[in-house]
Amino acid sequence: METNGSGLRGPIREDTFHCSSQAHACLEPHCAIASFSRDGKLTVWTSTQSNYYTQLLLSDMTGLREGDITVIKPHVGDGFGGKLSLDSAQYCASLLSMKLMRPVKIVLSRSEEFTTTKRRTPIHYQSKPGAKRDGTLVAKKVRAVTEGGAYTAMGGTALYLTGFFSSFPYKYANYQYDGFRRSICGNERRMTSSSPAHSIIVSAFIAYPLCGARPAYLGSHPSRRREGALPFVTLPVEAAALKNIQENRKRERRNHE
Repeated sequence: METNGSGLRGPIREDTFHCSSQAHACLEPHCAIASFSRDGKLTVWTSTQSNYYTQLLLSDMTGLREGDITVIKPHVGDGFGGKLSLDSAQYCASLLSMKLMRPVKIVLSRSEEFTTTKRRTPIHYQSKPGAKRDGTLVAKKVRAVTEGGAYTAMGGTALYLTGFFSSFPYKYANYQYDGFRRSICGNERRMTSSSPAHSIIVSAFIAYPLCGARPAYLGSHPSRRREGALPFVTLPVEAAALKNIQENRKRERRNHE
């Protein structure tokens, strides 16, 4: 037993998680058609999750004004966060079209998808939740170290979001998050630093075991931990699900009595 972050004495559990890099493996590969007109206007049809980010980054890379760039997004065949930032197909097609004054189409092959696109950022976690003697969660401390490689991209966003969502699905009176980013370069490191959505997924991976952990984990039944620490209202589906579990648990207790 230790004194947790709230000043109360109760069980504290510390775990370490290592979440590796991962390719998005979308059904539709990265692709783009760019057409640069003689009046200096660039139109790009591309598989993207964000028209504006593509427009903004193309403006930075080509020197064109944002207003002179139109990004058209057809139906997207999956993205998972991997199509949020500018990719090689979009940039190269645009640059070649500006040089040739002709439409240019680029579609990455499956092997190019695995070797030239950004992957999920590897993250190493240390999670330390604390509870009262009755098992009610009152504090949590999380330390995350990401391996960003040589390309920043959206790595800073991923680092922020994984700390934000690590505080879910319970309310904590005391929550501390320390996030660090390591830039590791070398041939053995593939490009990462993409897909903030995946940083949300892995943060949920380390948080959700508390939802159904055995009593020995924090000294109480999961339903008991929920009574004093209901989920955030920003997660209505999860909140409703946990509320039903809690009500069913109370009903079981009454029937048992």
